[in-house]
Amino acid sequence: MAIPEPSQEGEKRGGVRRTIIGWVLLAIVAVAAGAIVWIAHLAARAPESPVRNAVNEPLAHPDVPTTGNLANDRLARLPSTEQAVLLGKDVGQGCAGVLAFAMGFGKHDADRGDAYWSVRCADGKSYAVALHPGPAGGASVLGCDAMRSAGMECFKRLP
Repeated sequence: MAIPEPSQEGEKRGGVRRTIIGWVLLAIVAVAAGAIVWIAHLAARAPESPVRNAVNEPLAHPDVPTTGNLANDRLARLPSTEQAVLLGKDVGQGCAGVLAFAMGFGKHDADRGDAYWSVRCADGKSYAVALHPGPAGGASVLGCDAMRSAGMECFKRLP
């Protein structure tokens, strides 16, 4: 028994089908490669993650209103990274400030006009710094544990 030869029309359909499948696969590969290149481009332009302790270029704050507390007013106008560095120097004890937070102002007679800031050091310790008003100025430093025992918390706005 003789095997019938495929018709030329069947061969044409098979060849066209393979060509279409080839072009579709090529298009899928091209789109996937383009997507990978685009994602890599976006990742390169994205800001660094704060989780990895990366710091974007800070902006100064020239629009901060004056409060009458010269030390606070000067500090408030600086970029946040510089605020942290200066507060770390006020703390001493080898504190390299990495994060600063303006908590607010004292409202009681004993601390009226004092500007309270929180600072986190590179070693993980945190402190509250009270910047005193007036020409003499000065600063008082208290560990955040001691602040907590006094009923206040670092890195939170004062009531």
